Amino acid sequence: MNARAARALRLAAGAQALATVVWVVCYTLNWLWSSAWDRPGISIEALIRRAQIVGGVQTATTIGCAAVTLVAFVLMLSAFERRARQMMAGAIAAVALLLALTVFNLIVPAQMSQTAPYHYPALREALWFVLMIAAFAGPLLALCAAASAAPSGGRGRRATIAYAALGTLPILMKVVSLLLPSVAELGRAFSIIWVLTDLAAIVAFVLAAVWLARAPGQSSRPAAAIAAPAAPGPHDPRSLRLLGWTIIVRVAVGVPLAIIATVGTTRGAADIGMAALVMSTVTGLVVTAMLVTSLAGQRQLPAAICDREALSIAIVLACLAPVFDVWCAVSTGELLSLVGDANRATSLWGMPSISRIEGLQTAATWTGRISLCLGLASSFAVVRSLTATARGLVDEALAARAGRVRALLIYGTGGAITAWIFVTNASLRGDGALTVLVMVGVGLLAIGVWLVVELLLLTFGLASALERPPPAAEFSLPSLT
Repeated sequence: MNARAARALRLAAGAQALATVVWVVCYTLNWLWSSAWDRPGISIEALIRRAQIVGGVQTATTIGCAAVTLVAFVLMLSAFERRARQMMAGAIAAVALLLALTVFNLIVPAQMSQTAPYHYPALREALWFVLMIAAFAGPLLALCAAASAAPSGGRGRRATIAYAALGTLPILMKVVSLLLPSVAELGRAFSIIWVLTDLAAIVAFVLAAVWLARAPGQSSRPAAAIAAPAAPGPHDPRSLRLLGWTIIVRVAVGVPLAIIATVGTTRGAADIGMAALVMSTVTGLVVTAMLVTSLAGQRQLPAAICDREALSIAIVLACLAPVFDVWCAVSTGELLSLVGDANRATSLWGMPSISRIEGLQTAATWTGRISLCLGLASSFAVVRSLTATARGLVDEALAARAGRVRALLIYGTGGAITAWIFVTNASLRGDGALTVLVMVGVGLLAIGVWLVVELLLLTFGLASALERPPPAAEFSLPSLT
């Protein structure tokens, strides 16, 4: 295994270890507090508040570490080839599914039945089972890919087999608990066995990752390709084509879902707004995974035809944006739930807290703004790298198009900021103000459509230019006179 893949594997192991430590601490605190509810001087409200804080910390850590693991797996994908690359693609899909289901559970909390035997809905139980399988399959596929790239890692292979065996046990225990509800009578003993098995599986994963990262293995690139200089010859265009498809998915799927969510929430259709919000958040996570994969692939191009510093900045910003997207979606989902409770309330005592609603509104507003700023900064970094690629390929047409894309991005950003300041500070009274606002909106829409078209033509044009072989050298015979 090469150094780049080894560093990414260690990063994934560190993220899993951190998530496990936080989980153990939170589980221990909840276990201690559950046995202290009848002690004098401790109120039930205080215990519930502590449990909520601990649960929030655990959930935030789980999502953050899963996002870091996803980035590490993307970096491993860019470092591997052939069979290992296919397994890493499966690992990335499993972690992305884990993130999507975790976000869904946050936005749409599970509701237990109000009558005996007080079970959760079967669909929610099925989603939790799929989440458990995804949490196990992603690291396992990554270890298998690393083991195939490091044939001499004997200890790592044995640890991988141990992780596969230990990770299967909680899944089997879950199946047994679903098929035989009487197992729940074991109570805390069953829970402790489950926790210990999970801990042993995580320890096996960390050990396997560390040992496989240390083991010498096959390089992800042929020796001739490593030793060769950065020639102007044909290069792999898949990363740029993936960037183009990422833009298409974002515009064709993400934007309509965001519009449906906004219209649904403002028109009082909470169910439609909630469904569109969940789908929009999941689409955003998928788009982020595609974008990070594309940017990581572009960083493997020769330094003469890419801006690696700009790509690194774009990767970091692209990984930070989903954190605020999820935060905004969770706040919006909880806000919609509270608004629904307020509409269904039959008395003043059934009304939700006004301060809580205002806090959720503030959180949703500012997290959305921060996510938007991170997305704009990432877009400028990506365009900078695309401009460097066009100049490195010595293609005047593509370089001119890259300049237009950068100008459109600047004009669109400036126009949007100006319109936002105008709307928030000016009093829109009279037909003249509304006419100006409509004209500004139409102008921004035209700039946005033009920007998307130019950006797609640029990305796919650069991909085609990368495939072209270098021009043949022209030789001339020296003059004999």
